[in-house]
Amino acid sequence: FTLLLRFGRDGRGIAVERLCLADTVGHATRDGVRNLVVFTRALIDETGIDDVGLDWHGHNDRGLALDNALWALEYGIDRIHGCALGIGERTGNTPMELLLLNLWLQGELELGDPSALDRYCEVAARGCKWSGRRLSSDRSASEWRGLLATPEPTGG
Repeated sequence: FTLLLRFGRDGRGIAVERLCLADTVGHATRDGVRNLVVFTRALIDETGIDDVGLDWHGHNDRGLALDNALWALEYGIDRIHGCALGIGERTGNTPMELLLLNLWLQGELELGDPSALDRYCEVAARGCKWSGRRLSSDRSASEWRGLLATPEPTGG
């Protein structure tokens, strides 16, 4: 990172506009995501280069790709990589439809028609010749929001 950023600052013909932080083996946890983002932002700040964007590219080996993507956004990542149905190398990547659904449910994304995510999944599944999955099971936007507002019953 430091060498790449130094070239960008020294004007040697390399314009550093984005860096991609990748959890290529799907091992990172929330703390690892935070540490990597904070460390990288500090390196960028040291160079004095303005407007360097950060991407997050996570794999799902431990089932944490979606969680880590959401935490990466919380910690200052500008762009998340995802793919339809999470289909990717080994155990997959961040599922785009679940990322979009969660961002919408958190009020971070405008999504006029949540059922469009089901159609997205169906098209992707057909393209991959895979049975795929449905997200909403025909739930309306108000039903999804209601699920978030309803506290889970306690077992006592």
